Amino acid sequence: MRHETDFPIAAASPSEPTQAGFTLLRYRVSNYRSVVDSGWLDADSVTALIGVNESGKTNLLLPLWKLNPASEGALQPTSDYPKALFATIRNAPEQFQFITAEFDTGREAARLAELAKIPQAQARRVSVARLYDGSYHINFPDYRLDEDSAIATALTALRLARTDLGGMATDPLYDPACKLVDDLLDELGHAANLTGNDLRLARNCVAAMIPEDPPATSQIIPLLRALQKTLGQQMAAMIAPDPAAREEIRQAVIGCLPRFVYYSNYGNLDSESDSKLFVVFQFLARCRVTRLMCAMRIQASALAMDFSQSFDRRRHRFSQAKVRSTTHRRGSTSKPSAVSERLTIWTVHRPRAFSASRSLGPAYPPSANTCRNDG
Repeated sequence: MRHETDFPIAAASPSEPTQAGFTLLRYRVSNYRSVVDSGWLDADSVTALIGVNESGKTNLLLPLWKLNPASEGALQPTSDYPKALFATIRNAPEQFQFITAEFDTGREAARLAELAKIPQAQARRVSVARLYDGSYHINFPDYRLDEDSAIATALTALRLARTDLGGMATDPLYDPACKLVDDLLDELGHAANLTGNDLRLARNCVAAMIPEDPPATSQIIPLLRALQKTLGQQMAAMIAPDPAAREEIRQAVIGCLPRFVYYSNYGNLDSESDSKLFVVFQFLARCRVTRLMCAMRIQASALAMDFSQSFDRRRHRFSQAKVRSTTHRRGSTSKPSAVSERLTIWTVHRPRAFSASRSLGPAYPPSANTCRNDG
């Protein structure tokens, strides 16, 4: 069953931009392999997906990689298309998006706002979706048309025109012009939901009032032309297309997207750039393990006892049968006078943090001074 992928995006107010480039805020997977709709997945500097085997973790990561892959990452219909919709998507891949990701534009917000001619606050977030035909759909979630302001400006222009007409009673166009402005004020002022088309009709009515060869001495003609221009500007503001639909904006957003790397083993990072990236990942992993080991050593006991086995030359002597048990050698037996012929070497340290940390490391042969005990 097809799942709707035109998701509503809630408004948000990101913090002040401090980083260059885009930062992933959240993403959503739909109609990809076994995933019908994942819902929004919030992302942070470190995000972990935890689940049992075959629970779908990979199917949530692969679409993010294929949104803008650093290398490879081509869509494979036989493996990426959901089986239930395979034929449908194959016939119309441009109608199905498999991932929608939302980014904080950071310092790029100012440049995007200038290109799109929108307030910078409305360019702080950008939503990028990729479709199965490989194309991208760009959207500014915070962008809103200021329709109320456009309508208020148009009505104000009509009222001012009606006031100015009061001093032009001698003009031949006075009566029809007053009737036209009154009708427009009554119609637009009482309309429940004005649209750009309503302002378009009002502009056309004003334009029709202006004769092709107007009298040079008429005072109403300049007033009507100014009113026509104002109504046209506010109409354009109300029906303006989404700025993200422009090709230059789309290319600018795609150029700022971070490149994603997915690897299930180290062999996937074979290019020079990916190898450098892996070296960084490996270094960070070693640092994390080192910090973890240091914390474990600090929490360890300060008492360490290192025991060694008997000397090889004594352990392999021919009289092995005469070697007694541990309890006999330590004197915990019913025959306290029994003495073992086996030589045991052991060491007891005073509580020392350094020795405690060594006890958590690999079990190497002890190198400390030993004391000899034959009992």
